[in-house]
Amino acid sequence: MSAIIEMAVDRKLQVIRQKMTGTLTETDARRMIEDMKKLATGLDDPHRIIICVDASALKKPDPPARRYLTSLLNEPDLKKIALYGAGPLERAFAKFVILGLGIRKFRVFATEERALRWLCRE
Repeated sequence: MSAIIEMAVDRKLQVIRQKMTGTLTETDARRMIEDMKKLATGLDDPHRIIICVDASALKKPDPPARRYLTSLLNEPDLKKIALYGAGPLERAFAKFVILGLGIRKFRVFATEERALRWLCRE
């Protein structure tokens, strides 16, 4: 079963907001990225993509989806991604993986407020 992915541009903050529900597959991830690129045209600078992800209802993405999404972290237009709402275990695991890969543009937060604070900092 496909994940449900909702996305919208927050024009005030210049952030793409995402909410994902279910288990993300590689097909879902590819569809999500295509939709995100279309939404980015609604940003003041479509080459400065900042994403805030509500992961409160997201289950663990399948391995091909994780590999695909990790490969996108090198995209030059993708500036920052903040994920919030995941449980403590998922946050700890994500932080471990992120730090291990040396990725600075992706962070995990307990709350939306903290995620947005980080995203809106230059």
